[in-house]
Amino acid sequence: MKSLIGSIVLLSLCLVAGPATAEDFEATGAIHVKTNVQYASALKDGAPWEDSEYLNGGKTLVIAEIVLDKLPLTFTVVARDKPEFGAIQVTATRKDFRKKRKGRTYSWVYQTKVRFKKEKKKATPDKKKGPKAPVKPATPKTDEADDL
Repeated sequence: MKSLIGSIVLLSLCLVAGPATAEDFEATGAIHVKTNVQYASALKDGAPWEDSEYLNGGKTLVIAEIVLDKLPLTFTVVARDKPEFGAIQVTATRKDFRKKRKGRTYSWVYQTKVRFKKEKKKATPDKKKGPKAPVKPATPKTDEADDL
């Protein structure tokens, strides 16, 4: 009788819980951003991104836990210690993610490269350059007498 009651309770729990369906599963991925500066940060809506880490001595920014159902995603990458570098905007779409295998597990990863360049300062209007002086034309050399 005890085993019958135990099996009924176990069967009812299995029916109530139900099997995990694909609707319950939320696919996530990661974005790997390779940069030419160390410890660049990602900004989403002007605030620093929470789920981020660094690889390769700080040259690769890894943003984890990207929900693939909420793509496309746009964020800004900024060089922290170098204010002379401008911010670069990155957009990730679903087709950019590739399935990567690490051991026995698979994950979705988007790899991109970002190259920071110094922003050029605009010329100030105070330094107006006047017209350049004309260059004197080259004069031909005169024939010199030979000593022979």
